[in-house]
Amino acid sequence: MPNFNQGLLEEKWLYNSQGKPIAFINSNGDKVYSYDGRFIGRLIGDRVMNGGYIGEVVMGDYIFRNIYEPVNIPVDFLEEMPNVPVFPRYRGSWISLPYNYSDIVIGPSFFE
Repeated sequence: MPNFNQGLLEEKWLYNSQGKPIAFINSNGDKVYSYDGRFIGRLIGDRVMNGGYIGEVVMGDYIFRNIYEPVNIPVDFLEEMPNVPVFPRYRGSWISLPYNYSDIVIGPSFFE
């Protein structure tokens, strides 16, 4: 399977299973930020890492967490905030979560 994030020229939005844009990959294709520009983690292949596993990019532009991976509390939030790209519309349709995956909830408690 090709690594979709190599050679990005612009930011790429990532969605939850309800089609809501919740995060984006920077234009270098190596970091993931929340919808409001806060650092979530580094993108290594399709896995988002920050002191351990945070989640992964699934089906190209969704971000989910494998429920069998150990829960990790992010440790690094000191990354410089990028310019947040233009907020896209909701996709308008839900998808069924792949087996073993759950949505990542990115809210204030995620960053505490």
